[in-house]
Amino acid sequence: MKRSREFRPTVQRVLLITKPSIACVLLLASSNVLSGPKFNDVEDLPEPGFSWELSVGAGLGKITPSLEEGSDSDVSSGSTSGSDVILKSLDATQKSENETMPMLNVEAEYVFSNRKTLLNFSFDELGVSHMFDSGLVLSAGIGSFIDSEEIFRDPYLTNAVRQTETTRAPSFRLGAEGMFGMPVSLEYSFTSLNVSNDKAGTSLLNKGGKFGIKSSELKLLKRSFKSHSIALATELPVNDHLSLMPVLGYHMINAEGKANSAKGFEIGLNAQYGIDRYAIDVGVSYSPLSYDKSHPVFDKTREDKSISYEIQFSMDEPFGFKDQQFHLGFGHADKGSNIKFYDSSESTFYAAWSFSF
Repeated sequence: MKRSREFRPTVQRVLLITKPSIACVLLLASSNVLSGPKFNDVEDLPEPGFSWELSVGAGLGKITPSLEEGSDSDVSSGSTSGSDVILKSLDATQKSENETMPMLNVEAEYVFSNRKTLLNFSFDELGVSHMFDSGLVLSAGIGSFIDSEEIFRDPYLTNAVRQTETTRAPSFRLGAEGMFGMPVSLEYSFTSLNVSNDKAGTSLLNKGGKFGIKSSELKLLKRSFKSHSIALATELPVNDHLSLMPVLGYHMINAEGKANSAKGFEIGLNAQYGIDRYAIDVGVSYSPLSYDKSHPVFDKTREDKSISYEIQFSMDEPFGFKDQQFHLGFGHADKGSNIKFYDSSESTFYAAWSFSF
């Protein structure tokens, strides 16, 4: 008999600093973000042993990367602001690009013989969870060891090719769900980034004019950071078919350069409507972020406001195929800043198919 997957803890991550990415969409498509733990009796506990879920799909997107980020290396239409393109001006207008991407995710779970301890693995995380007799679920996870991204050593360099550096951002999280016998979850996450050869702003030294900076201001632009996030969520069943999950988060970035240190919050709402084999998930999120010190390049304190939304349709056992799911969705994320250099947006349409075994 196929075991229940209800034991997977709900994970609500605060994404105030993360660049919107089509690769993240498949992680949502392969799991139910509104399914909390349900342990009314022993039959609700999963059977011991392994289970797997494979998800494959494809996405189409239109992205407008910030001038700081440049283009992704895998943009199919060719880069318009990437590492191989010379940036003419720091107040240039960002250009939109089309993006196509195959999508793949594998999730594995192992339930111990006590039926209350679970190990989980995906391309996103390696984690462990344990359910106590009270119904409280504690979980911990370590972020992917294979993820990396390229950043510009000096993102403010103009009229010359910008060099890139590969960086990693190790992370971990701690979560609690079902606290005090209530449908409430709390999660803390930590991320750190070390930019070993950070030359941000060196091309502007002592140049004067609109964007010139002094040597004493270079330290304000250092990008290595440690971030702390905490998110609180609860599930509110409206009826047998509709559930709402409000989410409230707080995020703090402690950067080596004070112009890149920031604090902000996130408020979001997820809704799921399900009937028979069909479900519709809708999520919206708003995240303002305020920086600590004035940016020496642009002579103003940075203020970002991010808003995102997504709608996803899911079907169990499409065309009668057992242990399979079909997902179709659209998402949009927009980050607006009072410094145009940091503006970005992304819209994505995707389809995915999941296999459970």
